[in-house]
Amino acid sequence: MSAASATPPRPHRGSASTRDSIHDVGRHAAPTSSDTPPEWTDETAHDAPPLYDFQDASCSLSFAGSDKIRVLDMPTEHIVELCRAMTAAGFPVRRVTPPLEGVSTTGSMALFGADLFAAEFKGYAIQVDGHPWDYDSASRTARLRARRLLASIIRALLRLGWRVASALNYEKRSGDKDVLVLFRGEPWTPNDENDVFALGFDTDDKLVAVDVPLVAIRLIARAIRATWAGGIIRKELLDHSVILKLAGTPWTDKSGSAQRLIHALVAGLASARFMVYCAVDISSASNDNDTLVIIRNPPPL
Repeated sequence: MSAASATPPRPHRGSASTRDSIHDVGRHAAPTSSDTPPEWTDETAHDAPPLYDFQDASCSLSFAGSDKIRVLDMPTEHIVELCRAMTAAGFPVRRVTPPLEGVSTTGSMALFGADLFAAEFKGYAIQVDGHPWDYDSASRTARLRARRLLASIIRALLRLGWRVASALNYEKRSGDKDVLVLFRGEPWTPNDENDVFALGFDTDDKLVAVDVPLVAIRLIARAIRATWAGGIIRKELLDHSVILKLAGTPWTDKSGSAQRLIHALVAGLASARFMVYCAVDISSASNDNDTLVIIRNPPPL
């Protein structure tokens, strides 16, 4: 007997046997215990427990006012290290609420008053000298230094074992800025400090690369010349950073040209393993764009 003849015949589509079997299921099938959805409880919420307790291994950091950083659920010893990193980046800590032993401050706590965030949510409010988040009245150098501060914060968080899981904005008020949600991981340090740098968009025609390594700025310039009509019309060096003035007004352009430029920039950097790690709004200005933090060979989440 051939294989074909050994195969039992199938009922034709719409045959009586098929219809009867369907009707029988509808009439006679009773739900079994396996058909009943399980009750939702904390124990049945996941098929398997997570690798670690996300509630205990997560924290958040936000940028507030013109000069504050607010932190929730981070170990105090890590906040001390974060304050030291900001001071090393050129932004001495003026005050911390509540006070933390091991943090050198330049201001009097009596002048600071109570911070409701710290009092109500048992977090920490860090106030730095200057007003790094106030872009409206800031000079080019001040905006550049604010982006350097952001990169320094990210670098310090990575060294402490904190990864940026998400940068988001949930507030609906003037001057709102982003919140960073952080997950705990292995401590990580870049091979070179400049493997972590900031990339920002100024006015309507400038690209600012803060503490950028030479290989990265070459990739950026190549992407601009390849995709943007008119290319770069002026290059300026300022405080270890590069400011590129582009032809036209790319950051107010409504065509697809600016979009192509952005994805060419990101792809060009990625060709040398410089990846966009996070995009963060740190400015109080209503029309400001995100600052990109670029990392070469970033660690996994």
